[in-house]
Amino acid sequence: MTFGQKLAYHIAPLFLRLVVGATLLWAGLGKLIPEDYQVSPQNARALVDMGAVEQAKVQGFLDVDPVADPDTDPPTDPVQDPVDPDEDADDPAEGDPEDPDDSGEADPDSGGGNASTLQHTVILAQDTDDDLPKLKRLYGVAVKVSHAANPRPDAEGNTPTPVLPSFMGDNQTPKYIGWAAAVGEIFAGGFLLIGFMARLSGLVAAGVMVMAMWLTNIGPAVMGHVPAKFGFLPYPESGSFFDVPFYTELGWQLALLAAAVALLFSGSGTLSLDRILFGSSKSDDFDED
Repeated sequence: MTFGQKLAYHIAPLFLRLVVGATLLWAGLGKLIPEDYQVSPQNARALVDMGAVEQAKVQGFLDVDPVADPDTDPPTDPVQDPVDPDEDADDPAEGDPEDPDDSGEADPDSGGGNASTLQHTVILAQDTDDDLPKLKRLYGVAVKVSHAANPRPDAEGNTPTPVLPSFMGDNQTPKYIGWAAAVGEIFAGGFLLIGFMARLSGLVAAGVMVMAMWLTNIGPAVMGHVPAKFGFLPYPESGSFFDVPFYTELGWQLALLAAAVALLFSGSGTLSLDRILFGSSKSDDFDED
């Protein structure tokens, strides 16, 4: 093996580890940070079932019939539901005299929660008068898993084909999956950065990426939830297969999957903790005769 070949063989895994490890560690730690979370009638039930929120804190939203399929991801910049722009949402004692359903169940700070709105949301924040908790971002993953395993009927009463097996949405299973994703990303990302157990960490990273691709992009396209190209690729509303911004998330997931699989086969390389602890392998000492 020439010097250039050895350099590529031993140094390339370092750059793969840095990219995959830093991304996974960043994503995993972000899932543990509590933040404001928007609750709708659909995801309120999922949060209660998995034990993330006490039912009393979202009872007003459980009593409302959902009429729209809200985004289940926790928003980065939560925006309150604009029910009545003239309503003083800061005054809990002031209600809408023209609303016969105004029974005080919905938090006025949430922007309203009557059945006439298309989307019923409330921001769960620690600084509200109701002392509602903030939720970790991993519960956004848990809610998405719950809805993917047990989809709700649409406006016409048709139930979409589940993207995940139904048992993954039962009881507290979505919460455990969310925690598993966060913990797996943190440990796999940290281990890859220092080059420890790189092959196992690469396997975990590959599993996380496969799950993410199926849950967010490939699965909905295959199951017919969104328009599909070639039967498995989500197709943008613009009708252009070369809509780069639309495929940015899927492209990044695919790149991380490819890098994780490469680490699974190559190992951590020379500049790693594995090399210090376990020494070189036979493949490291390979020399072309």
